[in-house]
Amino acid sequence: MERIVIMSGDRISVLDVPEEVIGTTSESLSGIGNGSALKEFRDNAEREFIIGTLKRNSGNISQSALQLGVRRTYLHRRLAVLGIAKKDWFA
Repeated sequence: MERIVIMSGDRISVLDVPEEVIGTTSESLSGIGNGSALKEFRDNAEREFIIGTLKRNSGNISQSALQLGVRRTYLHRRLAVLGIAKKDWFA
C-alpha cells in the first residue's frame, strides 16, 4: 500500500490499486458496458475498499482511518452513507 501512495502522486484512484486488493478486473474498473452511473460505481468501489481496509485492521476504525488517510469521524460518516455495517467486515 505504501508504494501506491508514493507512485500515484497527489491522488489515489481505484485504478492505482492492484486487482488482487480490489478483487476485480481492469475491464470492470473501466465501466465499459456495465451501464451503471458513475456515482454508483464510485460508491461501490469506495465501499469495497473501506471494507477491505477494515478487515485488514480487524475492524479497528481508528487504524483504518489512519491507513485511508482520513479522520475517524469522516470514516464513520462514510460508513453510514455507504450503508456499511459491522457484519460487512466481520463476516
